[in-house]
Amino acid sequence: MKNTSKRVRRCGVVMIEPREALELDLAGLFAGTRAVRASVKLVALAPHVGDEIELDAAEVAALGRVGDTDWVERTVLAEHIPEPVIDSLLAKGIFVGDGDTDAPMRERDETVRGVHWKPLSAVAHAFSRWHEAGVDEDVRITRHRTLTDLIREIRRDVAVLVDRELRGDEYHLTRSDHVGVGRTAAQRRGIHELASH
Repeated sequence: MKNTSKRVRRCGVVMIEPREALELDLAGLFAGTRAVRASVKLVALAPHVGDEIELDAAEVAALGRVGDTDWVERTVLAEHIPEPVIDSLLAKGIFVGDGDTDAPMRERDETVRGVHWKPLSAVAHAFSRWHEAGVDEDVRITRHRTLTDLIREIRRDVAVLVDRELRGDEYHLTRSDHVGVGRTAAQRRGIHELASH
């Protein structure tokens, strides 16, 4: 569907993250030079879109030419930014247009603008929530730290064991030697008394 917007502006909140992706390099592995190849992609984080959006260099450059307040005539914008780039950014929701095809994304952008959050806070809130979290997305697992290493650390670092026996309205926790390190005996008793009430 052809975009019919006559005026365009950048969405209210967007941040660009250069993100490195690591891939297995079989040719390098067999040649004995490297086993992992790194590539960088540019990812737009825009709360009103609700998803991460991969951008190319021309799209990122275009974002620096369009503000988020004033509407710009599309014909004027096309003098500085190629039409395919404008169309792509409109389709991705990073540019917002005044036409009917852009109405849903424009409304979402207006909602984000209406809460008056600082951009960093809005992005952090939108993209730090749990969703489809799995071990493959765990940032603690890297090329230098495997899942096996993580499990070994968790087993070693567990300081409190839960006694699953329910007694009355309380869950009783079994304390290890590590709980309360650095506190006086009176402070530990006070904390224990508060927890038991």
